[in-house]
Amino acid sequence: MTYSKTAQLGKKNMKPRSKKAKGSRLERNLAQKLRQSGLDSGASRMPLSGAFETLKSDILTNLPVSFECKNQETWSPLPYMQQAKAGAKQNEIPVVVMSKNRLPEPLCLIELKDLIYLMQLAKEGGWIKELSYSKRKQIGK
Repeated sequence: MTYSKTAQLGKKNMKPRSKKAKGSRLERNLAQKLRQSGLDSGASRMPLSGAFETLKSDILTNLPVSFECKNQETWSPLPYMQQAKAGAKQNEIPVVVMSKNRLPEPLCLIELKDLIYLMQLAKEGGWIKELSYSKRKQIGK
């Protein structure tokens, strides 16, 4: 049985769509977790993320964080972080959220200075008071 050129083109076109759908799924998942945690009730996936010069983050949020989401089987963390930094506005912490098939939970990449800063804020209770481990809301459990 032979396939027509139209059928073959359709198959070629499916791959990029499925890659895009995979990335969109991670973005929706992250926004949902931010809403469920109570950190940002208005968090949502950024439509056409990266298409506008002033809106580069993949997640629309009130948090001082710029999220770059990558749902790929092979990872390139340094270029991802460069992309997150380029998209971060002043005073936003660039965070890369990475996932791939069969990974139980996405991983985050953050610069050490930003991790220390967040830990200082959590210790002082200055950023979000519910960050103490005993009071932290468990997501997805």
